[in-house]
Amino acid sequence: MQPRHESRIGVVCKATSVCTNSSTTFAAALTLRSETLDDTSQTGASSMVQSMECYWITFCCINGTLNSACYISGDSTRYSSPTKPYVKQDNARPHVAGIVRTFLNTENVRLLPWPASSPDLSPIENRRRYLLWLSRHLPSESPLCREWPSSPRCLHETSYYLRKLYHKWRCHKYRLRFDQTARNRMREKVTASMIFKDRKSSYPKSVSHPFRGDYVRLRHNVKWKKIAAETGDQYVVFADIINKIARASGKVRAYFSTSR
Repeated sequence: MQPRHESRIGVVCKATSVCTNSSTTFAAALTLRSETLDDTSQTGASSMVQSMECYWITFCCINGTLNSACYISGDSTRYSSPTKPYVKQDNARPHVAGIVRTFLNTENVRLLPWPASSPDLSPIENRRRYLLWLSRHLPSESPLCREWPSSPRCLHETSYYLRKLYHKWRCHKYRLRFDQTARNRMREKVTASMIFKDRKSSYPKSVSHPFRGDYVRLRHNVKWKKIAAETGDQYVVFADIINKIARASGKVRAYFSTSR
């Protein structure tokens, strides 16, 4: 085989091969069966990339489950170079089998060192896959919901910050639905929480009920309008009908409370 004066980058992914001009590097990407770059069925990388120096290479695509025999048969034409190629591959069993090492020595292939414990080959892809999964399993948009999907151990910190961001976003979205009346009511509920929380046993049961303030429609009362016009104070904080019992006689007394 006559050598060419150019090197190429070749990518084999399933039955598709792409070849572009480059300098002194060849890469073959082999995917596991039924895997794609968008949806992988294994926890590791979706593709294993090998690089080497060579002249002219014949593309090969291995179908089915990869084993040492298939690995050798697929590489028999890849390493037919007049010079000794350099190859770097991971520690998968089909790559480090005895017959594979013997074959590579026979073909004068020089292996570059690889760590004994192979690192994660696709950290970006794993994070992308987690974010896509999380987008489909987000909890309720209610600010009261405390649920949150579990995350991989290596992404605990990422999950923590995403949870905080998501909670702030849904609180902001919840506030945008408020009109001015609802905003005033929320301020009243916050004030009531500061006064009664952990101090009044019946307070937790009353949180779900909206605070109206004027329970007897005092603002529409003719006599109240007349008094409010004379005093210049038309704001009603709380109005309701109550019974005042006189301690001496035990009879109901008329009771009227104001802020003055």
